[in-house]
Amino acid sequence: MLNASFPTKNPRTVQTIITNLHENCKSMWELKQIHALLLTCGLSQQQSFASQIINFSALSDSGNIDYSYQVLTQLPTPTVFDWNAVIRGYSKSRNPNRSISVFVKMLRDGVSPDYLTYPFLAKASARLLKRELVWQCMGTLSKLGLRSDRFISNSLIHMYATCRDIMYARKLFDGIPVRNSVSWNSMLDGYAKCGDVISAREVFELMPERDVVSWSSLIDGYVKAGEYGEALKVFERMRVMGAESE
Repeated sequence: MLNASFPTKNPRTVQTIITNLHENCKSMWELKQIHALLLTCGLSQQQSFASQIINFSALSDSGNIDYSYQVLTQLPTPTVFDWNAVIRGYSKSRNPNRSISVFVKMLRDGVSPDYLTYPFLAKASARLLKRELVWQCMGTLSKLGLRSDRFISNSLIHMYATCRDIMYARKLFDGIPVRNSVSWNSMLDGYAKCGDVISAREVFELMPERDVVSWSSLIDGYVKAGEYGEALKVFERMRVMGAESE
């Protein structure tokens, strides 16, 4: 079916399809109509079209992640962008475990992950509260030279903190040569979620810059610990230092 052809492949037809994909497609029903047209015209495996279909069905609020995966498996050489879209889509779906199985298939098909792949896997593992799943997938990090990538490290800090392995999250945090606000906020939020408000406060005070996420995480930590007085003090401090919390 994917090899079906249609005699008309003129530029105007192609441009109409692109316009529909980019601007007019609002639902899976519309996407399937466009996909059917691509199949009829023999254009369904053209990379730009296929990637747009995969991206919409995987990530749109009105998409269908299983449909995205079906399109992915029908492509002869899907790109890492296509794989990442499906892995990301499953990571936020009702079945985040599918992110791991898609990742395994990606490796078996000879496609190398990039710096975006692992954060999506970390998100899926955090939702499943199964940190061992990431351990099983991390063997390729060193081979690809991505172990020191800050974006990946930040995602792993969040994942381990969510799984209540705050000690390993801190080990990762301490190993980041140059931390950004996401690094600091991930560590702060991790301590807060684990109920260690003392360590959360220490991280908060050490932060070179604070934003709304920083203040909110510390306040939330105190509230969850039942220390409402301290939460109010932090809130009042945030209000007084409003410019800093922007």
